[in-house]
Amino acid sequence: MKFKSFSAHILALLGLSEWSKVEDKNSITVEEVAKLKNYGFTEKFLTDFKASLENDFQDEAEDGNQGEETEEPKTTAFLRGLLGDTAARLTQAQEQLEALQTQQRDENRNNTALIAKKDAEITKLSGIIAQL
Repeated sequence: MKFKSFSAHILALLGLSEWSKVEDKNSITVEEVAKLKNYGFTEKFLTDFKASLENDFQDEAEDGNQGEETEEPKTTAFLRGLLGDTAARLTQAQEQLEALQTQQRDENRNNTALIAKKDAEITKLSGIIAQL
């Protein structure tokens, strides 16, 4: 795979619709690089990707088969980053689920107490009506 083929996926990972522009060239910010590092992308992958991005991936057209040896590490780096993003989203979803379950348990306890209170009130009022 070529860096150009990663471009759309990396944009999606970063939540962007287009690249930042520096001197009328596509670029990636320091913050975006840091985010991708947190997802597991290597420094070399990011440096090479940024250089290729800033050159509008023109260097890839000239490569031919020259890059075949480094193909697997690029793919591995990309997949590691994608895995990191997916793992982060999974962790976030699990935390949200746990919070919702806790909230539901609390609401159920409150509802049980309210039902018991209402039941006692109905029993009391039924007793008063029976006496009248």
